[in-house]
Amino acid sequence: MDGTRKDVEQYKDCHLGKEPPRAVIAHKDADSQRIYKAITQVPDSDLFSSDAFGGKYLIFSDSASGLVELPKITGSVLYLKQDYYEAMHALKVGSPPAPALDRKIQWCVISHAEHQKCDSLQIPRLECRRAESVEECIQKVMRREADAFAADGGQVYIAGKCGLVPVMVEQYIQQNCSYSGDNPAMNISVMCIEASSYHVVAVVRKGSGVTWSKLRGRKSCHTGLNRSAGWKVPDSVICGRTPNCTLYTFFSKGCAPGADPASNMCELCKGSGKAVGDESKCKASSAEIYYGFDGAFRCLAEKAGDVAFIKHTIVGDYTDGKGPEWAKQLKSDEFELICPGSPDETFKYSEFDKCKLASVPAHAVVTREDVRDDVVSILEAAQTSSDSMFKSVGERNLLFSDSTKCLQKYAKSLEEFLTKPYMDMIEKTYETGQGAPGIECVYDFLQ
Repeated sequence: MDGTRKDVEQYKDCHLGKEPPRAVIAHKDADSQRIYKAITQVPDSDLFSSDAFGGKYLIFSDSASGLVELPKITGSVLYLKQDYYEAMHALKVGSPPAPALDRKIQWCVISHAEHQKCDSLQIPRLECRRAESVEECIQKVMRREADAFAADGGQVYIAGKCGLVPVMVEQYIQQNCSYSGDNPAMNISVMCIEASSYHVVAVVRKGSGVTWSKLRGRKSCHTGLNRSAGWKVPDSVICGRTPNCTLYTFFSKGCAPGADPASNMCELCKGSGKAVGDESKCKASSAEIYYGFDGAFRCLAEKAGDVAFIKHTIVGDYTDGKGPEWAKQLKSDEFELICPGSPDETFKYSEFDKCKLASVPAHAVVTREDVRDDVVSILEAAQTSSDSMFKSVGERNLLFSDSTKCLQKYAKSLEEFLTKPYMDMIEKTYETGQGAPGIECVYDFLQ
């Protein structure tokens, strides 16, 4: 479409669009697993060959090599991706009208507490929309039922595979924020040349006897399924490509909000604290007390688990009288770090440079390409006029990490933001088949 010609083998650089592969369609209430099992009982050589019937592409494509079972939540828009869906829709009803110049941005929140904070900020042209999880936020943004949300690296990876982009990055070092004039309260960010990052650490209680060499079979506390610090990094470091190794089998039980409620990775979760009938237990939102950085640390501090996989600043932020009410009595010297490089040693919580599992990308604001400029301009203006965007009341890390000093505009690619080593680590953990996302933009994952 740029007026050039290319060799036929260069189709990836010279095409009119990407079309998803054929899919088996069923009623939304159908037993999809039963259908998948029934179809895949037929040998591939019979299923994908039409030669014996004198035709081509009979029922399935002759070039297919297998079928992949999709997550139950995969609807037509999610499968086709927004651009393709809208292109087909436009053929029938015409192109949609251009968006208004003063259009509002819908921010996706994942808990009642986040919704309250979002409303209280009263950011002009920003409205708040509720979802039950980050994965549901991804779907809402793809369907244009929402426009943006903040997520950690593991969630940014999934969103990127669904065609969404990171446009602003949390910056945790004040000196790296630029300001308007000489007023440091005016956090107007310039272009982020190199994305901020943080360290992932494994924290234990001092005197517990837990070291890296004695970790197997212990009880674990995770920020959430598929999150960077809480799941992707420990999964990669502990299991890597080791056959039959998963965090589910390595630890005796744990709390990884977002995991299968029937699995051992939800056994330690506390929910909202109700005695019975608690629907919040193991939910991937702040409705679960042990969700997120603070939740995983609380899980360890309350002695539900033996080890917590969290951000390197959490122990310092939540102890010695600086944390919320539940942490008021905690002392920083009650906690230590463990790491595979020194399997029989422990380190002070402040020695994360000596004892860390990995350095990972900071949390980022994710949106669609078509609303990138609107999202950035609204957030840049908001952080110049509000001193509470990065403060949470009652709970921690609502909407953004509380340790954020400013948001910085980011215009590079998803791959440059996440970095190749980090993406390799994520993809390596998916090879085990454990912790795979409940949402997949499947043909991107298959390529």
